[in-house]
Amino acid sequence: MDRPPGKLPLVVRIALVVWCVFILVAFSDAGFGLSVFFGLFIGGAVWAFVWSVRLGIVLWRQRKGSVPVVTARQMWRYWAVEPVVLSVTAAIGLSGVLLHLRLQLSMSALESFAADVVAGRVSTQRRDAPARWVGLFRIREVERLDDGVVRLITCEDGMLDEAGIVRSPKSDPPVIGEDTYSHLSGPWFRWHRSW
Repeated sequence: MDRPPGKLPLVVRIALVVWCVFILVAFSDAGFGLSVFFGLFIGGAVWAFVWSVRLGIVLWRQRKGSVPVVTARQMWRYWAVEPVVLSVTAAIGLSGVLLHLRLQLSMSALESFAADVVAGRVSTQRRDAPARWVGLFRIREVERLDDGVVRLITCEDGMLDEAGIVRSPKSDPPVIGEDTYSHLSGPWFRWHRSW
């Protein structure tokens, strides 16, 4: 019987969706901590190992004759799905487009929140206070500076650093310590705070 392999098993399709959502969410914030990095690294390594073992078993079974031999093109179309989907998802995640999208989807909530912080209707928030959601961002720390600058820490970034977004309507945000910024859209910047 010379037919191509069927659809990916249901468990693999579900795992692909979960993994892609995890990658897309992880890379849509201003940064990501070591736990996310190790999760991605270890999860990716495990996925690659399991995929290689599955492929090896199929090739071995084809060689023994216990499963039908299919053309190289049919094998390629079946076995390339997982690496291609994961690679495309990782490329989208690393491109930075997801942070821009998350910012745009949260823009009205963030603008309103920043205006309330500047007006004093919302107090600043230190990292030991409970986090709050503003749009699609989980705000862990709120800081108000001169000239209407509002800095919001949203996540860890690397080992000890943190990242977030800043609304600075009049100019680039002020550099304090080892802060770095990159412009996102309008008065909004990505903020990396290094210790």
